[in-house]
Amino acid sequence: MKMSIPSDYQHLSELEALSLVRKGEGYIVLGNRRRGDYSLTGKGNYTLNTLERLRI
Repeated sequence: MKMSIPSDYQHLSELEALSLVRKGEGYIVLGNRRRGDYSLTGKGNYTLNTLERLRI
């Protein structure tokens, strides 16, 4: 599946609003672009593990 960068950040924003991911302090520089890092929250981990058990 091919997604655009704005689409990626839109989805990350939605996941952040649901408290499934959190934006980190660091960033990665690629050329002149800055990329934020994200990580799963406890709720995000729980949700992912539950979905994997259900195989959804």
